[in-house]
Amino acid sequence: MSTIQNPDIGKVTKHTAVELEALIADIQSAYHIYKISKGNGKFRVIKAPNDQLKEIQNRLLHDLFYTVMPHDVAHGFVPSRSILTNAEPHVGQRMVANFDITDFFPSTKEKMVKAVLKRHYSLSDADATLVAGLCCLHGELPQGAPTSPHLANLVMWDADVRLLELSNEHNLNYTRYADDMTFSGEWTPEGLPKLVGQIIKDYGYRLAPHKIKFYGQHRRQMVTGLVVNEKINIPRETRKRLRAILHDMETNGVDQALERCLWNEDQIQGFFSLQMMWDKDNARSQMDFLRSLLDT
Repeated sequence: MSTIQNPDIGKVTKHTAVELEALIADIQSAYHIYKISKGNGKFRVIKAPNDQLKEIQNRLLHDLFYTVMPHDVAHGFVPSRSILTNAEPHVGQRMVANFDITDFFPSTKEKMVKAVLKRHYSLSDADATLVAGLCCLHGELPQGAPTSPHLANLVMWDADVRLLELSNEHNLNYTRYADDMTFSGEWTPEGLPKLVGQIIKDYGYRLAPHKIKFYGQHRRQMVTGLVVNEKINIPRETRKRLRAILHDMETNGVDQALERCLWNEDQIQGFFSLQMMWDKDNARSQMDFLRSLLDT
């Protein structure tokens, strides 16, 4: 793994150490904390930085953090990688197993971030403390800061190495999209959840037991929301619902159709943009039809 040697934090952030320390001293006031529904009766807590802190975090992300990429098995929030590249290794496998890490960002503590900054970027203890303070809230990575996904991916580096070794030992494929870990192959070893759980526990994380899923070929195999049984696709019910929405728009008008729909225009177009990554002709045809309806 490469490292960038002794970066100038003031030059990267465009702020002096005194200014940054003053910001960290009252870091909580730099965040807007709110909840969004997960759609299952539960809520996700979002901690969004204000414009000043977000600008500093984005400079750190693009000018410093991105000089070191996560392990190759990590696909979430990594430039040039996506849910598509995460799903591709698992297409056409006899068995697919999914595991989720509980409270991924909150479980990534400030001391873990500081260790990563010193290791991967050769920061001094003082600079690592300063940068970690700019990227953490209440001693952990906040969900909502642009720097959190990349730092969490780097914290997971050693765990990813061991999880890949485990998968190679059993002739499995392994990928991770943020907190979502997937293994696939001809078979999965007995006790795989225990083995995976022990590895991530060694690095300060825990599995979500209720989200452990095994899929044989006789079932619809899902990886980060995509079907991977024979080829990558959006789930059938989602495709069917999209066709129904387009028909409703054409028959009854866009406004009435959207009032009855759980998705907004951006979300609908997002599905077609996603599908365009592997089914370009059909997705483009539906996207053009949608746009023609929206323009009328």
